[in-house]
Amino acid sequence: MKTFIFIVVSFIFPGNINAQQKKDVYSIVPMQAGTINLSSKGVNVELTDEVKNILNNKTLSASYYVIFTPIDNAIILSISNKSSKGFVILPQLSSNAKTGGTADYIIYVKRKVVQLSIKKPDLNKPTHE
Repeated sequence: MKTFIFIVVSFIFPGNINAQQKKDVYSIVPMQAGTINLSSKGVNVELTDEVKNILNNKTLSASYYVIFTPIDNAIILSISNKSSKGFVILPQLSSNAKTGGTADYIIYVKRKVVQLSIKKPDLNKPTHE
């Protein structure tokens, strides 16, 4: 039995904020994780309903990223057919592989949290009188 430890880490960052501009602030949160058995034809991974709901909410401007780690015979893993419903993981197997092996994956969702409005200070105006 494999044990998968899931550590929740949330990042909130505003990116580059220039004076007198509105910038979106995004949150990046791990939302889904698992282990899959690989095959040479690829493996379809379906997103959970929670992830799909976030991606389909247009006001959140959400997208997702996949990080995966091959465990056994796979040398290279790539993503194909990425959509708001899921994606396909395609392995390139080692030449002596008899089976496809396994891989762990984690899906991070990036979504808009707030919009910041920052005004440039007037450097010519004295702050004290």
